[in-house]
Amino acid sequence: MSDSKHEVSQTENGAPIKRGKKRACINHCKRFWWLHLIIFCCITVLVVCLVIFVGVPNIGQSKVNAAKLEIQGVNVLDSTPDQYLMQINSTIETDGTVHADIDPFEGKMYLDHVKDAPAFATLQFPPTNADKHQNVNISQTVKVDDLEAFKQFNIAFFKSQNLTVRIAGKTKIQPAGLNRKYDVDFTKYQTINGLNLLQGTKVKDAKVNLTALTGENFKGVAEITNPSHFTLDLGNVTFANFAADQNVGNLTINNLLLVPGLNRVNITAALNQTGVLSALNLKPACETGVVPFKLLGVDVVNHGKQIPYFLAALGSANQTVDINIAEILGLTVPACH
Repeated sequence: MSDSKHEVSQTENGAPIKRGKKRACINHCKRFWWLHLIIFCCITVLVVCLVIFVGVPNIGQSKVNAAKLEIQGVNVLDSTPDQYLMQINSTIETDGTVHADIDPFEGKMYLDHVKDAPAFATLQFPPTNADKHQNVNISQTVKVDDLEAFKQFNIAFFKSQNLTVRIAGKTKIQPAGLNRKYDVDFTKYQTINGLNLLQGTKVKDAKVNLTALTGENFKGVAEITNPSHFTLDLGNVTFANFAADQNVGNLTINNLLLVPGLNRVNITAALNQTGVLSALNLKPACETGVVPFKLLGVDVVNHGKQIPYFLAALGSANQTVDINIAEILGLTVPACH
């Protein structure tokens, strides 16, 4: 008789007992914590580098691009053949969200509508910041490095009702709290009023010396409207006068400082009286007494020297000025033949 014993059997299906995922993760981290730390540090360094070397420069450039430049006034004074004093009063507006310092830089000015136009002026812009509103004033002697380019600008400025100037340069920006400076491009487009051929010029208080056989025999006051915000130190300006397409003499304005708005200046002229009276006998002058004179600049002298860039402008196109010759001479309007 065999002894009665309890027998225990164990059946296995060949699969290992599964451990919990949480436990496995903990063990992995305990074992490879150093690897995770290295990866974290690498990602942190990469993010910081991207922010410093990509993000911050892009933000700085976008803020410079968004800044609004407004020019309130420009003075071109003490003009000589190869230089002039330029004074610019302007403001820059930003959203004020980024505080940064901008280095001084060299800005070049171009005619925007002329393809591949060379710079007609180079200005030294002062250091600025990214405050919401700031005044930017410039006063410096500007060398005429490219005379033809400056002539081209002055001609366009004289003829046009408005024109666009591009101001471009490269500078550096330093955001507040950072020691590093970043390269940015400064490019602004400024649409300005031109002189528009000084249209609307009038002559008043005119007097004619009929007894003068030579020299000056006409004087009066010219009312010249300057629609731009430029003050121009032109000096002594001489115009050839054409009536009925005939040159009838020269008109001179001495010490002409053309300021924005209305200018009242004394004028003198040496006119061919016979030529003027001949023009008065032609239509429509013989019906109205008004002779349209076409003025063309033939000389501009300041401080004893001819100013080629102003002469190029005033000599590029005629200005038409209507003068009531019959009224000045006290004549009844002659009948047209």
